[in-house]
Amino acid sequence: MTPQLTISSIKEYYQKIFIKDRNFKYTDKVIKTGILDCNDPILKSIAFLITENYGNAKDAYNANARDTNKELYCTFLQEWIDYMKYFYTYGGKCEAKKKLWKKYINEPWEQIEKEFHDNSSCSISTEGFDNSFQTELIPDNCNDHGAISPMIPLSVCFSVFSFILICIILYKFTPMKSWIKGYIGMKKKSWQDINNEGKEELSENSLYNLNEHIQHDIDHIAYHLRRN
Repeated sequence: MTPQLTISSIKEYYQKIFIKDRNFKYTDKVIKTGILDCNDPILKSIAFLITENYGNAKDAYNANARDTNKELYCTFLQEWIDYMKYFYTYGGKCEAKKKLWKKYINEPWEQIEKEFHDNSSCSISTEGFDNSFQTELIPDNCNDHGAISPMIPLSVCFSVFSFILICIILYKFTPMKSWIKGYIGMKKKSWQDINNEGKEELSENSLYNLNEHIQHDIDHIAYHLRRN
């Protein structure tokens, strides 16, 4: 009989993937993909986090063969990747960022899986784009051939993602549908209020501050690679 899921148990599954140590454990798996050549610090951070989260999910999945709910690890990871892809590429509406995603995330993904010698049953996809996003949030130069600034408000995106992901699981596995629907509505209104204040206020500084710790670790890795 499959154990009944509770809010507490769902949180435990989530934490096994996304609660971070101070240091990356799987940097050797991702540095071979050429990600260190990427000039976008946001995408570089996402690439390292995807690899780290994939390794955590794989370890947790294979740790207990009797866990009948271990597919949650796959579900959490896939939802996380889908949201990162959605927000980074503006829902697939930004051709420049789609190209970067394909080059540094999608194309190397098979190689990353091979590096882990994965024997789990998780089927993770980095392909496909939603092709929907609020038009007013897409920068005018997004589809230019030149480089564009990483203007996505990731500080907001990470918060929204964490909330929505937990809501999805609670919606599926607990009798809290009405509460979740109401709370999601409130979050959507908050998002619209933020947007109305002007996307100019979402400065690049907030993005770089968000990724400062990750970027420091990546630079540290790159430094030692050059020395060797």
